[in-house]
Amino acid sequence: MFNVLNSWLNRHPETIKAAVEIYTWQTCPFCIRAKILLYWKGVNFTEYKIDGDEAARIGMAERANG
Repeated sequence: MFNVLNSWLNRHPETIKAAVEIYTWQTCPFCIRAKILLYWKGVNFTEYKIDGDEAARIGMAERANG
């Protein structure tokens, strides 16, 4: 669906060179809004779902220095 919107709005996510990674919880409203914003802006991203995965959560915190 978002790919159709991007083409209608003349957005080209393939030209964006940033490597965006996002760690998410399935029910987190902030995560959901962030993903919608990235889709809307046409930014390709890698999503790491950390629902109930303590090791992934710890890895995320270490990567974020917090």
